[in-house]
Amino acid sequence: MSDIRPSRKRGASGQLHKIDTLGVLAVFFLFLIAALLAVTLGSGVYGGIQDRTEETAEVRTLSAYLHQKVSTCEGPVSVTDFEGCSALLLPMEAGGKTYVTKLYVYDGELRELFFEEGASIPPEEGTPVESCASMTFTALPDGLILAEGAAGDDTPVKLFLRAGAGNTNAAEPE
Repeated sequence: MSDIRPSRKRGASGQLHKIDTLGVLAVFFLFLIAALLAVTLGSGVYGGIQDRTEETAEVRTLSAYLHQKVSTCEGPVSVTDFEGCSALLLPMEAGGKTYVTKLYVYDGELRELFFEEGASIPPEEGTPVESCASMTFTALPDGLILAEGAAGDDTPVKLFLRAGAGNTNAAEPE
């Protein structure tokens, strides 16, 4: 019986096999380079998104905290100077005594002090709440407070806070 396979010369068959192999390798390496470029570019984009998310999270936390404190204050919110820092005074009555929550920026952090009215406490004693480069508070008419400054990473912050129902926001020296 005779062999049905087509006859090829030995040299041509080896040459075709090498060209097929080189073609497959070329496509594979092009795919590999494209995949590496996609991963490299994707990681750069992801890093940028992550940085922006962290920046905005700090600003959102700061603004939510200030908004909650001012809007839930029972007494008249006032703005004052506290050892060269702009501060918010948030009074409350409990057990026949008046207590004050003081919010201010000291040493790169928004801090909170809670004390009985009339007590003298230095600013370094405040509880750190959030990193904050700077913040100034200004009492405006109609129960508004303007808070301007920069979050911990120097992201600009400008908030208009509305005090609770009984608040006058009178500016008051300490």
